[in-house]
Amino acid sequence: MIIYLILTPFLFQTTLGYSVSQNSVVYLLCASSYLFANIILSRLINRFNIKCTMWLGITSFVIGSTFAIIPIYLQKLSSIELLLSGVFVFFGSGLMTPITYKQVLSASECFIGTSSSAINTSRVLIAFFFSLFSTMTFERNSSSLAFILGILCLACVGTYIFLSKASQYKTRTQPT
Repeated sequence: MIIYLILTPFLFQTTLGYSVSQNSVVYLLCASSYLFANIILSRLINRFNIKCTMWLGITSFVIGSTFAIIPIYLQKLSSIELLLSGVFVFFGSGLMTPITYKQVLSASECFIGTSSSAINTSRVLIAFFFSLFSTMTFERNSSSLAFILGILCLACVGTYIFLSKASQYKTRTQPT
């Protein structure tokens, strides 16, 4: 999400000719999708389960990233793709972020403060390094946004698979 917020003002305002107020409406829609995901999260978890809801968040993130990656590489970027990209990415993040925090914090009850600070520190460091990379390579084109979204999609799917395998291993090795 942070990368989207850092890179898209350039794309919306400079490349696509949006005004600051039009750009604000785009961010309002993105923030609304994040809030909507947070609101429906408890209903989704009750109806399905955490694993399915997390998978829905990852799928939404990947779809949103695809809305940006394909047009960027085809050099046919328009505002509707960027808007849909933001809405889907923020919706997916709205589903994944609270679940991730809950899972990490409940797994290490005696280290809740340390776990919380580790999550936030890692988010800030990831945002810092991707921001540094993007500002160094973002030379009046949008390919670094596509690259970063692609890397983040792979990281989301990889992390999900790793955590799924780890929880299966933990379940199998617990004494009965």
